[in-house]
Parts: sequence; C-alpha cells; structure tokens
Amino acid sequence: MNKAVHCGSILLALLLTACSNLSTGPETRANTAATPDGYRWYTADNGVGTFLVPDGWHVKEETRNGTDALFISRENIDQQGRYQVGMTVNRVPNFSQTTSVPATEYAESFIKQLMVKHDVLMSNTNSESVEPRYIARVRLTKDPATIVHYITVGRAATDELFLIYFEAPESEWEDALETAQPMLEAFRLGQ
Repeated sequence: MNKAVHCGSILLALLLTACSNLSTGPETRANTAATPDGYRWYTADNGVGTFLVPDGWHVKEETRNGTDALFISRENIDQQGRYQVGMTVNRVPNFSQTTSVPATEYAESFIKQLMVKHDVLMSNTNSESVEPRYIARVRLTKDPATIVHYITVGRAATDELFLIYFEAPESEWEDALETAQPMLEAFRLGQ
C-alpha cells in the first residue's frame, strides 16, 4: 500500500473516531454513558425518549390529548393516583398544529412565564447541545411547599416540544435532588 494512502487512511480513521466521541450534550450522552450505580436506562415506547430510572422507582407512560408523557416516580402512581417525588416528561409532537408559536420560542417563553409567577431559585439557558435547553427551578407555595426543576426544549426540525420537570416537597428537596441530578443531566429526547 502506498505510504500516503496508508497515512491518509489512518488520519481518516482517527478523525472519525474523534468525531464519534464528541458530545452534543445530555441527549447524546444517554447513548454512550455508563449507567450510574443505582439506576437503569428506560426508553419510552411512546417516543418521549430515554431516561435514567433510580432502582426501586416506578415508570408509567401515557398519551392523552396529543401529548405523550413519561412519569418516573418514587411512589407508584397506579396505586396512589399521583407522586410526591418524581419526574414527568411531556412530548408534544406536531407542536405548530396546536399553537401559532414555534416550539423553540415556546420553550423559552414557558420558562420566562414561570419566572414571573413563582419564587425562582435558579435559572439558566444551556446551549451545549444542538437545541438550547431552558432551565428554571421554582418554589411553589402549595401545601406542602414544593420545589420543581423545569427543563424545556423546542425542536424546530421535528416540530416537537419537550417539557421535563422534577418535583419534590421542599422538606425533601436536598435528598431528592441528589437522586434527580443524574436523571436531569443524562437523557435522550425523542426516538
């Protein structure tokens, strides 16, 4: 084999290997990340995505009024009717058919509206990934006081809106957040 061709082949192989290891954010890491101890990966049948589930937690999927939902909760929703500590992921496909606002704009405006209505504990826009993620953590003053960590993502290419939120009573928030952190950092949205 010609030395130039051989070197070019090696260079191409190295470049392809390097590019395949690039991360575009949490959505990509779900494909390649090792499973953290105490968690398992779950891929929703309804197209919501792939998420980490803590050992012993419950998973429920549903589709209602054009919205696909995934619930990952400490409590069994089927037995108790709701959860105290857990995460909900909503996916609204064909978003432009339900509103005149593009999914990408709605994702940002939803977080801005939360910040006006509630006690804001933190907010951020994460532009690491292909689609910006808009993030807010708020305190809801219902009884009991609850902290909710929201992430919104709008996808122009597929006309989808994703709303992710993890919630827990304020009295349990610090312990719940420790469990939630891997769930909120590594996931893959959609199919």
